Amino acid sequence: MVVVPLAPAPAAALQTPSGLTLSVDTSVNEEDDTGPTTVNVTATFQGGMYTTESNFELVLLGSSTATSGTDYTALTNLPTITIPANQASGSADIDITPNDDRLIEGDETIGITADPGTLSLIVTGVYITIVDDDTVSDEITLSVDNG
Repeated sequence: MVVVPLAPAPAAALQTPSGLTLSVDTSVNEEDDTGPTTVNVTATFQGGMYTTESNFELVLLGSSTATSGTDYTALTNLPTITIPANQASGSADIDITPNDDRLIEGDETIGITADPGTLSLIVTGVYITIVDDDTVSDEITLSVDNG
């Protein structure tokens, strides 16, 4: 009998990612003046990963329907998401404080994306929804001053 030792399977080749997708752990903040809500934003490579650390600056999308400074406290110095070498994802927290403006305007969104820098990646951003908690009242109160 001849015994032939089996060679270990070769390691899978590391593929260059084709995209980066952002997601959030919560997508709803209410206009209720309860202070900031911490939203965790995760960036995940699609189709592969890099053998070196990758950093992505978060940026606001121009297609947001919520107005910075009016509908929510302006976001300054958005964090950078770091994806460690040989990992598929990384995350960072953003504190969002909706302003209770008492206007009936419907739900509004804050769009967030990531700057791929010099990497050739298609980035899929994410929207965080601010739920409008203002409603139309069915009652009208009138007072007359005869005085």
